[in-house]
Amino acid sequence: MKRTLLFLLFLNLFGFLSAQSGSDLFHLKAAPAATQQQGVAVFTQPPARPPRAMAEWEEVEYLLISWVQYPFTLREIVRHAQKHCKVLILCADSLVVHTFLLQGGVVPQRVSYLQAYPNSVWIRDYGPQCVYANDLDSLMLVDWLYNRPRERDDHLPYLIGQRLGLPVLATTHPPYDLVNTGGNFLTDGLGTAFATRLVLQENDQQGAYNLMEKTEARVDEIMRRFMGIRRYIKLPMLPYDRIHHLDMHMKLLNEETLLVGQYPKGIADGPQIEANLKYLLAHYHSPFGTPYQVVRIPMPSQTGKYPDNQQAEYRTYTNAVFINRLILVPQYNCMDDFEALAIYRKLFPGYEVVGIDVTPLIQSGGALHCVTQTIGVRQPLRMVHQPLRQVRGWKERVNIEAEIAHASGIAYARIHYATDQHGFRVAEMQQQPGSHRWVGEISLPAGAQQLYYYLEAGAANGNMRVLPLGAPAGAWQVNILREEVYR
Repeated sequence: MKRTLLFLLFLNLFGFLSAQSGSDLFHLKAAPAATQQQGVAVFTQPPARPPRAMAEWEEVEYLLISWVQYPFTLREIVRHAQKHCKVLILCADSLVVHTFLLQGGVVPQRVSYLQAYPNSVWIRDYGPQCVYANDLDSLMLVDWLYNRPRERDDHLPYLIGQRLGLPVLATTHPPYDLVNTGGNFLTDGLGTAFATRLVLQENDQQGAYNLMEKTEARVDEIMRRFMGIRRYIKLPMLPYDRIHHLDMHMKLLNEETLLVGQYPKGIADGPQIEANLKYLLAHYHSPFGTPYQVVRIPMPSQTGKYPDNQQAEYRTYTNAVFINRLILVPQYNCMDDFEALAIYRKLFPGYEVVGIDVTPLIQSGGALHCVTQTIGVRQPLRMVHQPLRQVRGWKERVNIEAEIAHASGIAYARIHYATDQHGFRVAEMQQQPGSHRWVGEISLPAGAQQLYYYLEAGAANGNMRVLPLGAPAGAWQVNILREEVYR
């Protein structure tokens, strides 16, 4: 037992040897790499109809982690994640991992193991991406070419597909070969994705891992055909972020809200972040056709130092993870930690928001989002709604609509609403003929100043979901503005 613990301590202390930006120096015992012929259906041609890429806030069935380094951090992730989803751990020795979890008071209840020999812990970057055929059924995995010289990592999506019984769409063969990385891919589930221009650099003549040179138009075409990305927004890379992954300073919170890191004025990557944000807001609107909402969160220092010229760690709070009603937030044992947790809790009432120490990970250029990957449910109950921001003037009736769909069909959809966050009333919604659009109407009492509401839907197969997921405690709150009438 002591030998096991000492071995894990060694991994945690020397994890920097396989940092995100470094070469693959740290290996577990050599083992054969997974191949495409391991009982999983692999498609290297795009489907006839583009699938839909899953957003991170959608329903999650599995959380994936690769147990290679940083065992104490990974154990804390498992401790909290297994309450909200299944956890699949890729590891060389499940007994060693299982024992270590128990030693830390984590009783594996929804944890399973997949024997594998990952080169590194950064499964967000090399792990599979989730897409759905027909928008909401036939879950499939997408595998890109990995932008690191780690062959075993690059083949793990096929092992995962085999274990979960999911087919793999592979952009690994010409003419559809594409180098990409999960930390540099954020999508809203509605056909828009964000990245830094690293994705272009790694697929043009400068690329070290691409098989054919790609223009931006060709990159966009591959992403559209394999992932349903119709609008691929690429922002300039930051000068001091050595891995150039967007998740190190930005996060999508929902279809219309961006969480963006903020440095003190003129510090480190602050000027480039501000320029990128200004450009984004000037040229792009949310999928609802309205301006993006922006929330700022501090980029914390390392005892007063920032990553100018890479002299300090690249600390960030945007590298957080959604797991159904759980949000895991990086922590650095500094004063900014409290503000970061407060921001997430204010944005997501009704969610469990947990901070996890990532000081060992950040030395290697990553945090919580980097060492996790999520797999969606097989048939999601999909709900898309642009929340009301305000009701201008008192209105007796207010219309609310949403896109609601499930592979088995929708049995019902409802609006729960109140004017004091207590005693919610219910209004039934009606499906519009020939569409997934549902519309309902609520009645407001005279003089009401606040409206609280959330949506509930039930699928024909018995599945039920609310939106937002944190409801009823996290119901949307809307101000009812008075309109004065003057003579």
